[in-house]
Amino acid sequence: MKTVEEFIENLVDISFIEEYECYGHYPFQLVAIDKDSKMSMNALALGGDVLSCYNRTKELITKDSVVYLSLDFPASEWIDNDFVAIHEIRNNKLNVFTIPYNYETGEVFDRVNEGKHIDIVIKQFRLNIPNVD
Repeated sequence: MKTVEEFIENLVDISFIEEYECYGHYPFQLVAIDKDSKMSMNALALGGDVLSCYNRTKELITKDSVVYLSLDFPASEWIDNDFVAIHEIRNNKLNVFTIPYNYETGEVFDRVNEGKHIDIVIKQFRLNIPNVD
């Protein structure tokens, strides 16, 4: 998995979750690739516990690693739809964008690269994993 696009294509699925009777992205996904191209794949079925996802992510980040993380967030006052936040950490630099979707229909909308919701996701990430730019 060499690119964030491959990560999304292979592991980021927005589908109907029968238990909640709505669409969503679960389990969250985490992939880390070290400098020797060794890959660690994690399906994070932690009941939506973002802090635990960040803690697991922190364990896998090194200055030479590439890490991809997907987390599902509900709509808020800053964004009308639920969204999957895609985190890419490469060379210790964080890039985040979101994939919004309608939780009732599963319709996926265009990616969003900036906005208050992304600023909040980045702030939460950096509070928990401060060694990433």
